[in-house]
Amino acid sequence: MRGARRGHRVRGRRGIPVGTALTLQTSLGFLLTMVTIQMIPALVEVAGWWLTFPVLALGPAAGIAAIRRLGYGSRSRVASNTDVSS
Repeated sequence: MRGARRGHRVRGRRGIPVGTALTLQTSLGFLLTMVTIQMIPALVEVAGWWLTFPVLALGPAAGIAAIRRLGYGSRSRVASNTDVSS
């Protein structure tokens, strides 16, 4: 029985290791989270909470904007791609 075992790399059609991009994206997300958590006390000390929360809100706002640019926020696009005749 052959399968993905420890030390074995799973490769896609073109020989590129599968999961590399996902691993990189996840690790960059954790890095960004750690930097943000370390930044909060310094930002509160310098600017106070009244500026800290809006600065922290920029991240989710950028994420929402990026998802909308992909077209996933539009229900009409999803509805137009479905076949209701069957």
